[in-house]
Formats: sequence, C-alpha cells, structure tokens
Amino acid sequence: MAKHIIVGGSLAYDRVLDFPGVFSDHIIPRKVHTLNLSFTAPTVRVSYGGCAGNIAYTLSLLSVRPIIWSAGGKDFDPYLRWLENQGISARCIAVYPSELTAAAYVITDRADNQISGFHLGALALPARPLPASVWRQAACAIISPEDPPVMRQKMRACKREGVPFVFDPGQAIPACSPAFLREGIRNAWAAVANDYEWALIEKRTGWRMQTIRVRCPRVVLTRGEKGSWIWEGGVKYAIPAARARRVADPTGAGDAYRAGLVAGWMEGKDTETAGRMASLAAVYAVERNGTQNHTFSPEEFARRFRREFGVALARKREG
Repeated sequence: MAKHIIVGGSLAYDRVLDFPGVFSDHIIPRKVHTLNLSFTAPTVRVSYGGCAGNIAYTLSLLSVRPIIWSAGGKDFDPYLRWLENQGISARCIAVYPSELTAAAYVITDRADNQISGFHLGALALPARPLPASVWRQAACAIISPEDPPVMRQKMRACKREGVPFVFDPGQAIPACSPAFLREGIRNAWAAVANDYEWALIEKRTGWRMQTIRVRCPRVVLTRGEKGSWIWEGGVKYAIPAARARRVADPTGAGDAYRAGLVAGWMEGKDTETAGRMASLAAVYAVERNGTQNHTFSPEEFARRFRREFGVALARKREG
C-alpha cells in the first residue's frame, strides 16, 4: 500500500484584501512605536485556505496522498465538501460544533507585501490523536503553522511514533517560544522558512544559521522570485525560481513550494530536483488568485519542468 504524508497545520477561510498602494508609503519609521494604520481595499476574496489545506491540495495534484491533521468548526461543511471533491482524506479532521473554523485576514499591497491577522477558532483546541493505522502508513509528516501548543503536541507525537517530520513554523514564529523553536529544529528531518522568518528564528533562538545547519540535517531558505537555498550534508544547493506566466497572487506560494519539495523527497528525488519541483509548484500557485485554485496534471507538470530547467523529471516510483 502506498505511503501517505501527514499534514498538520491550519484549515481556515482566507479573506484576502488587495490594497492598490504600497505599505511603505504609509509607514513613518520613526513612528512605528505608535503605529495606527488603515488600508482601504476595493476588493476582497474569500477562499479555502490554511497551511494544511493548501499543502495537502498541491500534494494531491502531485499524486501524493495527504492526510490532513487539523480541526474545523460549525461552519466547516463547505470546506469539507471541497476537500472530498478533490479526493483529499478528511478522516483525521476534528469538527467542533461549538467553535468557528479558523479565519485568516490578509492585506496584500501591489508589491506583494502582506499583513495578516488570524483567528484560531477550532484550532485553539488540543489535537485529537491519530489512529495507529495512520501512523503505520506515514512516510513523513509536515508540522506547519497553527497554535504553537498544538504544533508541539503533533511534533512530539511524530517523534514518539518514529515518523520523520518537516518543521515549518512560518507565521506562527512570533507566538513560538525560543525553547519550542530550538526543539523543532533539533528534532526535524528538515526545517523550512523564508528569509524573513529565518531572521526571526535566529533572533528568538539566539542561534545563527551556521548553528541551525549543524543541528538540522536539511535547512531550506526560500527567497521568493530569487529562488531558494537548501543545505544538506554540508552542501548548499541554489535552486532557481521558476518563471511565472503571470503574477496574480503570492498568497499560498510558500505552501505550494513545501508540497513540491516534500513530494520530491518522498519520491526519492535528489535534493536539487526536489527543490526545482518546489519552485515550479510555487509558481503555479502564484499564477492564480487564491491558494487552492491552481491546477495541473502530472504530465503537464513534467512537461513544464523540462521546459523550465532543461532536464526531464523522472517518473514517480511505485509503492
């Protein structure tokens, strides 16, 4: 039986507001200690999101079986039907009728900078344990952003069950304690963050990147349109960004990147190939508004991979 990937993290309704200006035009550096701003957006888009949902969606496009480990609330039914229609298992999603599903409020400016607010809702409750059968068939897990105590619960469950995990604290970093961030890095099979997030991690943990690379076997630093860097076994891989046909919305690109990266690794691809799969998956997300509206077939993905990088993408191994 084929292995699956456990995807821990948030499920949320995304409300994305597009601000036609640039945030920096409205911020006075010497006054940031009394910041009080309001940005008027002419449009708002509501879509299915949350890191776990976004990652699982792109994993499914890459023919990888995700098992979402998360929670929804009394308004979760439309999202549940969407996941089922995409062929994504929802059997490990706890639904709490006394809570609302989490919601993200994102303002994006024309330079693709983002300011976000997040209501935890059902995600604030402890995670329900996974069945033993799910652990037995897990190739790996992804610990992506949600309430830090729940992230820690899932991370420690992975360690206890012997399932390697990718540590992806992302937007939860400001709420994570230094001790938790150090624990995640020390125990992870791989750790992923963007350049700004790594700077926050360095500040909160007191560990420089050189120290982090010693403590974690695979460290990934994403840099948007500049590509990404992956350190593994003392080697640094410079991964180019794929070329976007159009830039519609950066929201969810990081989640698509993570899905492509983990899918490549779980298929036995070398790190450079997995990184390029991640870059291509991310650019598909950038080309569409919303975080779960991009689509591709495995054959289309392989053809575009060859056009982008000049090498063929080997077929997925069976089993």
